[in-house]
Parts: sequence; C-alpha cells; structure tokens
Amino acid sequence: MGAARAALVGVAAAQLTLTVPALVLGRDRAAPVHVTHEVGSFDAAVAVGFLVAAWRPGRAIGMRTLIGAAAALLVVTALVDLALGRTGLLDEAPHLLVVAGWLLVRRLAALAPPSWDRPRSLRSALAVATTAAVRRPTGARRVAPAEAQRPGAARGASTGALARRAASTRPAREAASR
Repeated sequence: MGAARAALVGVAAAQLTLTVPALVLGRDRAAPVHVTHEVGSFDAAVAVGFLVAAWRPGRAIGMRTLIGAAAALLVVTALVDLALGRTGLLDEAPHLLVVAGWLLVRRLAALAPPSWDRPRSLRSALAVATTAAVRRPTGARRVAPAEAQRPGAARGASTGALARRAASTRPAREAASR
C-alpha cells in the first residue's frame, strides 16, 4: 500500500504542476480563458482528491467511481479527437495522469478498509462495541415499537411488574440518598 500511496502523491504533484498555468494564468493554446479556468479547476480538484486518497486510503472507495468516470471520458474524447485530427498525441498525454491516478485509487480502495468503518473517537468506538455486544436473549419476546418506549418492555415486564419493582426499590434509593 505504501508504494501505491507514494505513486499517487507523485501523480497528484504532476497533475498540479500541469494545472497551475491553466488555473492561475488562464493560458492554454486553443481555449478561451474562461474554459481554461474551468478545466484547470477540475484538474486541480482531481489532484487534491488524489492527495486525500494517498493521505487517507480508506477514502479511495468513495472516489473510485468518480475518478473512473472522468478517466474513461477523457480517454474516449482523446481517442475521438486524435482520430479526427483535432489534436496531437502530446496534447492528450496529460490525460494519462488521470488514468494512472484512477488505477492507483482502485488499488488503494482494494487494500484499505473504508474510512467510515473506523470510529472517529473513543466514545463512538464504545458505542459501536456495545451495540454489537447487546443481543436479545434467546426466547425473549419481540417488542412492538409502541411498547419499546415503556421502560422494561424489552425484558417483557408488564406495567404491574414495573410498578412493583419501582415501589420495592424506592425505600432503598431514599436511604442511599440520606
């Protein structure tokens, strides 16, 4: 995984290097400034996505489809433009960075667990652990949603049993509070 992460950082750096003239200066041979800025914004966003995936590989799963669609569309349009003689091979070569980045993102997505599976704090880790550990005992009755609001309903206690239990523990609670 370390090699894929390092390679993805390299692809992101190359993508940003090629993007800066288009994004900041608005310079491209054939496109108007507005279109150049839009294309530069997209290319910079892809590079930032690559950096995020390299930093947090679990996020690559969410990026896989988006980057794959962008890479596929860039390849198709590049092939069409090359076949029709609208552009040259050197003009289309930078799109290979997105294809390479997509392959690396796919690799990271396959190797890393999803980032949303990892708890972000001790509190959420304990909540996940206790939720998974609490199971309904065998033979316990299923509780309807309206009954679930009543304390003790999940244990199958009736209203009368709850009242008797509360009454029997009241003197002990009062003594403990003194």
